[in-house]
Amino acid sequence: MKKITLMLLAISAGILSMTSCNNGDDDDAACGDNVNFCVTIGSEEISGNATYVIITTGTPRHRIVWEEGAGATYRNIELDVFVTSLVAGSYDFSSTPVTGQAQLQYYVNGQSFIGSAGSVTISSVSASEVSGTFSGSVTFNSDTRTVSGGNFVNVPN
Repeated sequence: MKKITLMLLAISAGILSMTSCNNGDDDDAACGDNVNFCVTIGSEEISGNATYVIITTGTPRHRIVWEEGAGATYRNIELDVFVTSLVAGSYDFSSTPVTGQAQLQYYVNGQSFIGSAGSVTISSVSASEVSGTFSGSVTFNSDTRTVSGGNFVNVPN
């Protein structure tokens, strides 16, 4: 009986490890199967599907947005690059971005954490999708959280 229990535990652990966020070097599977966005903020691993939006009104920018929940459980991540035409390259985070910079926002529990350090690197972009990586930190009041392993792969427009 103990051998069967140990074997079931080993199989379960293997399955769980295959479904977690994978921040490896393989861009096609950076976030795991059927997921195009993942990141770790503080100790929280976040993954799911994001969308790519080109905003032409007001201040032009290119946005990668992930969101889930509704009402009190709503949370999102918005990654904005403030340019008219997005090209591959690195864009530094700023809490008050100007053209050529980026802004990272993490909204959770009614608090809006803003990127206070770090950058986003766009590795490929087309009219219909974008891919890249990001890391740094986000801050709300005096609460600063590390942002690591940020990946977005073929996020559709």
